[in-house]
Amino acid sequence: MHMFEWGKGDSTLSWEDHPFDGAKADLVGEKVAEVTVSITTKLRNLFLVDDLSDSLKLLVVLYILSYIALWFSGITLSFIGFIGAFIGPKIYDMYRTEIDSCMRKIKSAVDEVLQKITAKVPATKQKEASMPDSKDNLEHSDNDKKMS
Repeated sequence: MHMFEWGKGDSTLSWEDHPFDGAKADLVGEKVAEVTVSITTKLRNLFLVDDLSDSLKLLVVLYILSYIALWFSGITLSFIGFIGAFIGPKIYDMYRTEIDSCMRKIKSAVDEVLQKITAKVPATKQKEASMPDSKDNLEHSDNDKKMS
């Protein structure tokens, strides 16, 4: 009986008692929309190879995840992730200097490889920056036609 009264009391909230009034609901909605747009823009840039280095990183991560998925089931990975979420910070606190030095070495090696790759295959952003606007191309071609 006590549970019934407790449930009844919670279900009879009026609109004035609602935790999200108009201003708060608008702020939450705007924040959700902003985060959604930024995530979809980043994903679009990754999958459509807007920046070659970021897309290569995604490719490597997806390749590694495909091999990890072959070795473990989804529930096992969820369990390992849950345990790791609580053990990871403690391990980092205990071995902070060693982890930081290893991460610096890994980051420098990855940056070096990415610089080599981008030097051989120019990124699309560099191509766009080096190409003049199409309007300028039309003006130059019109000037060339007039001179000849």
